[in-house]
Amino acid sequence: MTRTPFERQRASIPIVRATSTYRFALGSDGSDVLHNDNLAIVLCERGSTVTIPKGVATLWCSVLGRAEVVGNNWGFDLTRGDIYVDDVLAQHDLVVSNDGICIGIAGSPRAWSKVRRNTLHPRAHSGGMPFPAIHRSRHSVCRRILGLARQCREAESAPSGNRFFHLIACSVDELQSEFVHMIERCPGSTWSRKRAVFLRLQRVRDYIAASTHVNLDVPNLALIANYSVSYFITTYRLVFGETPYASIGRQRLENASKLLRQSEMGVTEIAQATGFGTRQSFHRAMTIRFGISAQKFRDRQSSGHEDVATT
Repeated sequence: MTRTPFERQRASIPIVRATSTYRFALGSDGSDVLHNDNLAIVLCERGSTVTIPKGVATLWCSVLGRAEVVGNNWGFDLTRGDIYVDDVLAQHDLVVSNDGICIGIAGSPRAWSKVRRNTLHPRAHSGGMPFPAIHRSRHSVCRRILGLARQCREAESAPSGNRFFHLIACSVDELQSEFVHMIERCPGSTWSRKRAVFLRLQRVRDYIAASTHVNLDVPNLALIANYSVSYFITTYRLVFGETPYASIGRQRLENASKLLRQSEMGVTEIAQATGFGTRQSFHRAMTIRFGISAQKFRDRQSSGHEDVATT
């Protein structure tokens, strides 16, 4: 019997199971799972590849091993405990490693509007969908989503529709509660206008986090936000408390520090992979930020981190 690329459970909460046999796009089965008022749970097995089309918003939770998110000229790794909230305007692939497992919550903007009605901070998510962002080491939220997925697979313990949306709303609130104060600092006479400004800026910040390996310049970042360069720099600093230049440098150091802790790549390889170009420039940045060289930083750091329960 030929194995299908997905298995959809007939339950109140649709479940899509991605296997390692095929590469497929969400919604490509012709069903209405992602085109109605329901969110769907996506279970991604080891070695699976899923394409998420534009118009679908997904919250990805890495519960085991590693996965790679790949877009158009951007990409990054998710390790155990990381969560990625994607941008509904950008198509991307999720590639799960042979030792990885990911769980996704996916749906149309109309489906995510149900989450807004169950959130504790309705102003923060008045547009329905959570903001695009990479959330590192959010183990408690990963455990919650993992437990929820298990409940939904068992009909006798599956939550009701309203309860399901409430639990997802609680997870989104925990992940993105810090954004509320940032939205308050955005220019705009109404909350919806402030939120629209924040969404533009957050898309840029999310792009920076996923693109440190390429040459980033502020004029192009301003184009992503659809602002003039001067207005973009001023507003970005007002909302995030740092300039776009500072964000680029900080994100490169964060990505490099993670590679130093968790990978076996050489220092020069890490410098090139995170946009520093040369080992010397990487060394200067590490010394300014941490007071020690990259090699000494690696020697002092533990490679372990908190586990996400999988049982």
